[in-house]
Amino acid sequence: VAVVPGSAFGKGGEGFVRCSYATAYDKLEEALDRIEHFVKGL
Repeated sequence: VAVVPGSAFGKGGEGFVRCSYATAYDKLEEALDRIEHFVKGL
């Protein structure tokens, strides 16, 4: 899973993130759980 700031895709993307993934669903679910944990700790 890659997470990129939306601003990397132009001014209209500011305030957003873009996620890209290419993996099995169980690994994707684990990665998103980790991202959620990180964001809640901000």
